[in-house]
Amino acid sequence: MNSRMNHGEKGALVADQPHPPAPTADPVLIAELRRDLATTRYEVGHLGEIVGEVAIAALDREEPLPARDAAAASTEPAAALMRLFTLGQELTRTELDRALPAVGADGAARLGLVRAAGQGAGDPVRAQVDLRPVSTGEHSWWLASDQGEAVTGAVLDTEHVLGVGAAGRTLAEITVPTPVRRALDLGTGCGIQALHVAGFCPDVVGSDLSARALASPPSMPVSMEWASTCAPGTCSRRWRGRRST
Repeated sequence: MNSRMNHGEKGALVADQPHPPAPTADPVLIAELRRDLATTRYEVGHLGEIVGEVAIAALDREEPLPARDAAAASTEPAAALMRLFTLGQELTRTELDRALPAVGADGAARLGLVRAAGQGAGDPVRAQVDLRPVSTGEHSWWLASDQGEAVTGAVLDTEHVLGVGAAGRTLAEITVPTPVRRALDLGTGCGIQALHVAGFCPDVVGSDLSARALASPPSMPVSMEWASTCAPGTCSRRWRGRRST
């Protein structure tokens, strides 16, 4: 979801469009990706062990340098995925195949998560999305969003799909889990609030003015199955006649 990449000199990846297509909803590949991420331990706690809590906190402030240095020093597959999906660095096809053995670089490309410069083992692969683990205490997911300014170096536009920061996690954590029949998430973005509420509400509508924000849910939160509606257009038109109870 950051700039689309094309071949450049010596197989490099260069940007030519503001946003690539939204990730593809392939249930089989999503299930394989879920297993790979779990096996690799691409999760908040394990990444904290690899790069340190100071580096994790710096990422919340859009300061990637401490995490980059620590992740580069690690040989763990989870560190490679962090470099690719969170920090926006290139991996080789071989490195990504090792980190995602079931999905591989080819499957990740079919899902729209990465773009590769070629088919060679040493050819570079770059992420098209920010895909990172998120924990709100009781629940944990992997959520996709657009890459931030610290990665792209570009000003965010109106179609940018925001990821999860400290404020979003705090809101999810302090939301009282009161069982209700229906809920509306205004400005759903990457869907973290809708996912959290889905734990105690069977019918969640996520609404957003950005068509790109609605193009990925509900398939990209790959750690769980959830029932929801992604509603384009204004809240008054889509929510009319539906009451939260």
